[in-house]
Amino acid sequence: MTNRPHKKTIRRVGGRGAAIGGDVSDSAIITGDHNVVQISAPADPVATALHQLRAPVGDFIGREHEIETLINALRHNSRACISGINGMGGIGKTELALLVAQHLSADYPDAQFLINLQGTDASPRPPQEVMATCIRAFLGPEARLPDDLDQLSQLYLSQLSGKRVLLFLDNALDISQVHPLLPPPGSALLVTSRRAITLPGMTPLTLNPLADKEARTIAGDRTACQTSSGADLSALWLLAASHSRSWQPAH
Repeated sequence: MTNRPHKKTIRRVGGRGAAIGGDVSDSAIITGDHNVVQISAPADPVATALHQLRAPVGDFIGREHEIETLINALRHNSRACISGINGMGGIGKTELALLVAQHLSADYPDAQFLINLQGTDASPRPPQEVMATCIRAFLGPEARLPDDLDQLSQLYLSQLSGKRVLLFLDNALDISQVHPLLPPPGSALLVTSRRAITLPGMTPLTLNPLADKEARTIAGDRTACQTSSGADLSALWLLAASHSRSWQPAH
């Protein structure tokens, strides 16, 4: 069966139209009368989905206290619930947050957004781009949005208002990136970052490596299962340390 080209919407310019074949997304087409037709790429269907959470790793162990703390903090009904997890890179912040988010998915049935803020990249995602992603998830990928940040923020809040939405912002840079994305009452915000981020009403957690004795306890079951096959015990220690960390309130 021959694949048909995707249907594209081309903005009419100067009273003329243009019929284009092939993939010309994000292209500027110059017509015969020197007008320019700008063709926008279609929105990513995954980025505009309402339910975006993936399952956490299947062998996640430990951190029962942290999980319980975060779940309880994010189950208030009278206000926007905010929790933040900070710690060094590779310590397990994202997987912990995904596990918590999975437990909370039934509490926030209208939408669960998972958005990488790219805080450790050279170009972190601006808040208005995240707002646009959330808005288009409700209004459709072709929704036209205001360029003005204040108007966009109002539209963002109006779309979340009256809904139960879980917003998981992974890999945040700092408070200036997260603060504009605070949801209205009834929704929840879960943030991970290498830096400690403090927001009004936030329940903060700082993840630290386990002490050696605690790591031995977590690694016990894995060691019993895998040493018979010649598994490297040092690798098991590292695995336990990456999946379970001590918890203390952030200051």
